[in-house]
Amino acid sequence: MNDITQRCAACGAPVLPGNRFCTYCGTAVPAAPRAGTGRQARGAARRWYRLWWVWLLIVLPVLAISGCSWAAWRWRVYMGRAPHRVLIGQQLAWRELKTPPDPNMPRLLMPRQLMFFKVAVGDFDGDGSGEVLVTGGPSSASLIEADGSARLLPQQAHYVPYRALAWDYNSDGVDELMADDYQGRGVLAVDVQGQELGTLPGCNVWGATCVDFDGDGRLDFATEDEQRQAVVVFQPGGQELWRMPLPAHCYNPAYGDVDGDGKAEVVVSDNGTLRIFGAARPEAQLKGWSGYYWPALIADLNGDTRGEIFASNSGYLDPATQQFTAFKYGRQGTEPTSDPLETVLLCDLNRDSTAEIVTKGLSSFVTNSRLFVLQPDGSCSYDERLGHPIEQLLKLHTADGVDHIVVLTEVKLLIYP
Repeated sequence: MNDITQRCAACGAPVLPGNRFCTYCGTAVPAAPRAGTGRQARGAARRWYRLWWVWLLIVLPVLAISGCSWAAWRWRVYMGRAPHRVLIGQQLAWRELKTPPDPNMPRLLMPRQLMFFKVAVGDFDGDGSGEVLVTGGPSSASLIEADGSARLLPQQAHYVPYRALAWDYNSDGVDELMADDYQGRGVLAVDVQGQELGTLPGCNVWGATCVDFDGDGRLDFATEDEQRQAVVVFQPGGQELWRMPLPAHCYNPAYGDVDGDGKAEVVVSDNGTLRIFGAARPEAQLKGWSGYYWPALIADLNGDTRGEIFASNSGYLDPATQQFTAFKYGRQGTEPTSDPLETVLLCDLNRDSTAEIVTKGLSSFVTNSRLFVLQPDGSCSYDERLGHPIEQLLKLHTADGVDHIVVLTEVKLLIYP
């Protein structure tokens, strides 16, 4: 008896195998599906597993590589190493310095060199304008002008170590390089020719500042002793002018003229209170300070001859009104660094006779790769991601009264504008 494998879709009558039409109503019957052979079934099974192997060997690696690339890009952004871009404000003109004009001169900056050497800013040739002293090693150095021109110094020129400061040690109108002596002699005064001019014993250059403490119009050298227990002030020539023991638990003092008398004072933070000391004045105190931050800079911002006290890159205190102005960065992810002693500069970048506040801050949780320019009211007018952590942030002043910012990153030396 023939097997009935189909029924007519119209009348439901059984349709014998091989019939193309229903014998009762004549309706066309579609062909019955053919059962595959064992070999065909095994081939289909192999094709099914082959697709999974392709998925495992191709699709998953492609997804893994794509995910790793995305994670690496996000990590570069997180670490502040993404390509630089301006987030707030118009792009400031900057000049990137890599090599001097003379092709026969050695390359100025190399990433491996920047791990060990820094730059210093000062008037190293006595022309009234500041220069950037860049070293390519212990026997190679160059002076760079604000316009980008450079010249090579003699081979015996002194290199810029990790900590250095420019100061006119002998009052001849030419700045010397003040650097720590790692043989324990204190701070060395060395000219750009490599000649050692003198030593400031028993101190170091960490946190040092050049200010006028005695009102004679010459900058003195103020720093801490080797134990960081006292402030020591030296006159030009290396004579000690004043020494003051630091109060307990008061570190990283700042130096500047707070009361407008033409003589600098020492300012330290003590649990939210600023304590002010001078060579010939009683101690004074100022309220309204942020307890976590140390004073990082004392400079006159509003032109009243009294220096404002900057709490790192979080804000500043006006000593006349004792009002604290907090910096407002104005964009999520552009918070200041958590370092309580961060670099802050006052520069007149747009030549309007009003100083702007220049500082650096977080591009991520751990690195500083953003350059900020803030106005006196604390608002942020410029925010640029440089792509690499900022190693140094310095001010360059020229004889024509123009201020420039010198920014040293891991691989770049930039001068604004």
